[in-house]
Amino acid sequence: MDLQKLIMMKKIFIVILVILIAKSCMSQEYTYCELLGTAKLFSTQVYVSIDLGERRKFFEDKRMKNEDGTPKTFNSMIDGLNYMGQDGWEFVQAYIVTIGNQNVYHYLLKKKNQIETK
Repeated sequence: MDLQKLIMMKKIFIVILVILIAKSCMSQEYTYCELLGTAKLFSTQVYVSIDLGERRKFFEDKRMKNEDGTPKTFNSMIDGLNYMGQDGWEFVQAYIVTIGNQNVYHYLLKKKNQIETK
């Protein structure tokens, strides 16, 4: 093999390697969501809304729903976290924002993306 062919093969290998690295950097490994919990009026239970980043109408009820369409209630935010964990979501971070006299609980979750096979 002459030197020019060897150099050309190295260049092709480097280009392929760069393309593969760039492709792997651009793919997102996780899907993220945010759970927002607010206290149910005159109760120790909470309503939980889920934000997956999709576009919604301003006045749309974002609370999680039961099969009959009524808002789903949880005993606590941990109950909601356990509910999501059964579907493969993992806890990332939590914080509380107080608005007026009401606490709004924010839980950030992630779920590993499934590799699509054909």
